[in-house]
Amino acid sequence: MEFVGIGAGMIIETETPGPSDRRPGIAICAYEADAPGWDLVEDLSGEVWSPAGARTLRIPAEDPDHLARMIGGVLDSGDCRAVLLVGRNPKGSGFRMQMRAENRALDRKSRLSDTGPAVARTTAPVADIVRALNEIGLAADASSESVGECGAYLIFRCFINFVQ
Repeated sequence: MEFVGIGAGMIIETETPGPSDRRPGIAICAYEADAPGWDLVEDLSGEVWSPAGARTLRIPAEDPDHLARMIGGVLDSGDCRAVLLVGRNPKGSGFRMQMRAENRALDRKSRLSDTGPAVARTTAPVADIVRALNEIGLAADASSESVGECGAYLIFRCFINFVQ
């Protein structure tokens, strides 16, 4: 599995009735529809995973351009403050935290943004996440290596959406 993330600075409110839930939201997307992804209810509780102090917003896998627009929409609307993208790790069997994405279109032949920077870096606490995964016995590492796939494309699209 590969985890990639980018943060944004917004506050959310839940759609449920009652008092406003001011906890930050995390949009989570296992973006490869044909791959066995991360099951957000793997504990069989029927409740979507939600870390302490935050709540999650599940975004289903879609075509990369449509998915990028959906993620951009939840960032723009304030429904979430962070995005966690989950996909296959093409470089090994453990977990890999992707720390950056190049300014490349999905075809890898052209730039996604002619005026944007060459690289967008994630804002997730990568070292802490890798350390925590390793401490509980899961193989994990971090990478800035270019990976020519959908996850890197989505990171850069999130970056462009955030800075515009």
